[in-house]
Amino acid sequence: MGLRWELKGLVKFADKRYMQIWIKKLYGSLFGNDQTVTVGMRWFGALLRLAVVATLFYTPGYDGFLRSAEPEYIYWISLVPIALLFLALLLATGRTLLSAAITHLAVFVLNAINALKFKMITVPLLFEDMMFLQSPVASTDLLFRYVSIRVSKVTILLLILAVLIFLIARERPVLRLQRRIQFVLMIVVLLVLVPEKALVKRLYKNAGIIDISWYQSNNLNQNGFVTTFAQSMVNSKAGVPKLDRKALQKVHNSRATAQTVTAQRPDIIFYLSESFFDPGIVKGIDQCEFLQKICQLRASGAAGDFDVSAFGGGTTITEFAVLTGIDPYKFGDQLRSPYRKLTRNFANSIAWDLKTRGYRTIAIHPNRAAFYSRHIAMPRLGFDNFISRKDFVHISPKHSTYINDIDLNNKIKLHLKSDDQPTFMLAISMENHGPWGDRNIADRERLEMIEVPSNLEPKQQTELREYLYQLQYSEEALFDLIAWMDQRNRPTVLFYFGDHLPALSSVFEQLGFDNGESSNLQDTVFIYHKNYADTAKLPMRVAANQVAPLVLHDLDLLGPNEFYDLYRLEFNPGADMDLESRQYFLKQAQLQQLYWQDDRSK
Repeated sequence: MGLRWELKGLVKFADKRYMQIWIKKLYGSLFGNDQTVTVGMRWFGALLRLAVVATLFYTPGYDGFLRSAEPEYIYWISLVPIALLFLALLLATGRTLLSAAITHLAVFVLNAINALKFKMITVPLLFEDMMFLQSPVASTDLLFRYVSIRVSKVTILLLILAVLIFLIARERPVLRLQRRIQFVLMIVVLLVLVPEKALVKRLYKNAGIIDISWYQSNNLNQNGFVTTFAQSMVNSKAGVPKLDRKALQKVHNSRATAQTVTAQRPDIIFYLSESFFDPGIVKGIDQCEFLQKICQLRASGAAGDFDVSAFGGGTTITEFAVLTGIDPYKFGDQLRSPYRKLTRNFANSIAWDLKTRGYRTIAIHPNRAAFYSRHIAMPRLGFDNFISRKDFVHISPKHSTYINDIDLNNKIKLHLKSDDQPTFMLAISMENHGPWGDRNIADRERLEMIEVPSNLEPKQQTELREYLYQLQYSEEALFDLIAWMDQRNRPTVLFYFGDHLPALSSVFEQLGFDNGESSNLQDTVFIYHKNYADTAKLPMRVAANQVAPLVLHDLDLLGPNEFYDLYRLEFNPGADMDLESRQYFLKQAQLQQLYWQDDRSK
């Protein structure tokens, strides 16, 4: 008898019509649009919503870096920003399932982007990277080259979007609009009384989480992605330190000794060569094997080591340091994206300085003008004319993916005129930009002739071979420009430098470096050449922020001004100044470059 009733109940449960009624009630309990739903089903729907919210406890699990994070409670600290994101979405939409789904999607996508970025350049995704959203067309054109889009990924993305659209259309708010507005007002009042930055900083400080300002990879490995990203968000709201004007006045008092003796005003070219470095510093690659001509320049003192604060990316960090004399490393995270600051402010640079001496100023970059907001930053750094990719109409067949350095040289030659007005020019190359490993190589035979260390894995061999293939073209373009300079009647000066090592993290991890240091502590190369006199020997190792004062001093174009302050404190501080005082005054001298606009307005 009992067995018969059990079988009867099973048949009834499996009945199509009964299942339809049961599913309809479940659907109604979730989305609240069925008046026939019983109280029990409503409770079931509420419990199911609670279960969906509970899945947010798993979202830190997307973060592979949390596995090695210490202490263990970092996992729970990571939940705080995720919970805040969910609550913000819940107050905005009033929908539980939708808010949880968007939270999962956001955390998953950000973790995926972080993993990709860290793999390429060993730098985590930071809040400052959101600046790329200001110019999405210019950014995606380059950044998407690092992402391989598969049909399966597109399908999953479309399914997720379909689910979100369905939830938006069908799920009814669990909080009325009036109640949500009340909560928002309460939160606003709370944030006015106690700023959110202070709350977050206090939370992290009490938890023993220390922000390692420049080497964010350490933060990532110790604290996980969510905490690192949240810290960068808080720090992005912090301003650069204020000037100590009393200390700066002491610096200015020494300018009386500065004298400008300008025999002539040569054309000056600062040439930023993308990812240009000497592969001879890598284990398994012989010195001078690939940059033989530059090795000869080293022997004559016309080339040396170039100290940069970036690896694999961050071109604008080096670019900004070279132009302004500011060392971004001294200012923590605030100048990791220096051109973001220049969307609101001006900064002093060698371009502004030379304009006071009658120079025309030109910047050339064969990429989209809006990338890194250069179309805004270049005028604010003193450039009268910014030539970008849209101006490269007639170009030669590409060696690979990007516009050749030879075409960049042609633009340089075109705009360096022989009239009486001198020119200062910044040229920023693109030819040897990553990624490598799947490039459209024009000369396959030349590529295959390049030998790379056999102990590399096949994928890394391909990446390194493609980089070296492109590096050879960069060196050829450099000496083509030098040959052209030497034929000019007009005095011309070239400072050529690599902005950072290429984003070949896996290659460097497998091979290592001769000096035993990590990839983000390696130098690139600089070349200094004049066509009208023996090239003065700069120090054999030059930091990016030392370039402008050094070159101005060598060309008798220095001071008495802000660049004289930088030069004196870097290279001639005086016997009455100890190291600690020198470093403090030097930081103030660099800060005045950032507050230069304020000083000009007085």
